[in-house]
Amino acid sequence: MSQIKSFFKKIYLPKELCLMLLLIPIVCCFCLNCYLNNDSWFLFNHGRYILENGFPTIDPFTMHENFSFVMQQWLSAVIFYLIYSTWGNIGIAILVTVVFILILFLIYKLCLLISNRNKYLSYILVGISSLLLINYLNGGRPQIFSYINILLLFYFLESYIQKKDIRYLVPLPLISLLEINMHAATWGLLFCFILPYILEVFYFWLKKKPLSRLSPLIIVTIIMLLVGFINPYGIEAMTYVFKSYGIYEINDFITEMMVPNITKNFGKAVFLTIFLILLVLSFASKIKIRYILLMLGLLYLALSAYRNYPLFVIGSLLPLADSFKNKFQGINKINLPKIHKILCYLAISLVIVATIVACNPGYRLVKPYEMEGATNYLLKHADKEKSVIYTGYDDGGYLEYYGFKPYIDPRAEVFLKANNHQKDIFKEYYQLQRGYLLPKTFLKRYNFTHFVVEKKDIVRQEISQDNNYQLVYKDQYRYIYEKK
Repeated sequence: MSQIKSFFKKIYLPKELCLMLLLIPIVCCFCLNCYLNNDSWFLFNHGRYILENGFPTIDPFTMHENFSFVMQQWLSAVIFYLIYSTWGNIGIAILVTVVFILILFLIYKLCLLISNRNKYLSYILVGISSLLLINYLNGGRPQIFSYINILLLFYFLESYIQKKDIRYLVPLPLISLLEINMHAATWGLLFCFILPYILEVFYFWLKKKPLSRLSPLIIVTIIMLLVGFINPYGIEAMTYVFKSYGIYEINDFITEMMVPNITKNFGKAVFLTIFLILLVLSFASKIKIRYILLMLGLLYLALSAYRNYPLFVIGSLLPLADSFKNKFQGINKINLPKIHKILCYLAISLVIVATIVACNPGYRLVKPYEMEGATNYLLKHADKEKSVIYTGYDDGGYLEYYGFKPYIDPRAEVFLKANNHQKDIFKEYYQLQRGYLLPKTFLKRYNFTHFVVEKKDIVRQEISQDNNYQLVYKDQYRYIYEKK
């Protein structure tokens, strides 16, 4: 053990090498985001609608009428649309990459604060978190802004606790304001993450060993709650999460909402990360109360759905930075000769080029979106106003961006009766795809003029044998059947 400690006291990665290692996930992030995913299109459509028509309260994008609607990520959608309409795919890739760099910078500053300016430990935690988070920043989605807001929340709370200066609490209402308008579905998490700090301060107050003043924390939390009303939809946006998640059909159908399964690759990554972090923390001599409470909450979130995995990674950095702040101290820097520095920079250049080639962004930039061919056909041969179009869950958003009104799109919660106050369309679609609802019965409910389907869609088998419909378009991705 002493030899291991001695080894870590002597080892030090030069900043040039650290930069090189960090550039790998950054370049990967850019390459992965050159190709848009299915969620991108309804966000672009939302942003354009807001700029042209204002805030909708009735969903204007699908074939269903009078669906109550809360555009809970309207500000993020506007940002994404403005970037995409100006610079296209590359603009979105650059935006997500810049956000990723900002996230890594905030992680570094947060770890530096908690670890009493232990730079080497902070480097290590930034490097690890960059590798764990990169896959969850694939595609422009509101979550990327939520990660920034949550990191800022932690940074100002930690600054308040350490420095006992209420000025660090002043930005918290602004964070609340940004989150409720950028991604209302995760706005409530801000208060979940504040709670461990309040409980810890309250505990020490009862023990008459004040850690920091309790009243400013409670007051700023109340202000954050009141600031939440400053959004176009008021209380509807603030309570959006309670009506949109935890639904069996959503959790069983949408990958990111599924409970991690250890038999699948994503599940293995989640459980392995949890195990390793808890194992490392088990060697800590003492963990602060707020971090214990925070980890319990994060553990629950991570085991509830795949989409919460990044929150667990981000939150785990706090106890890791605090528990091992005395490690890696006094490490001597290595002053590399000039020639070695030049070689490092050459290596950095090779890493960038190799990563670009490996991720093959050129292919991604020219690769058509899977719905492109089918949509071009409909634009030439279908009437946007009169067409009644069936699509699968992933495809509706792309058609909506081009002015069609399909049966469903990737906004699962919009199709819940709890939100739209009309009908459980998502439950109907789930039952259809899982075989609980016969395609024949489903087809009788709607007078579809077109079906845009994948080969695996259960409806395709029924339509291909129906004499009322004919195959009018086919490519490697989609089939279009039209009513005769």
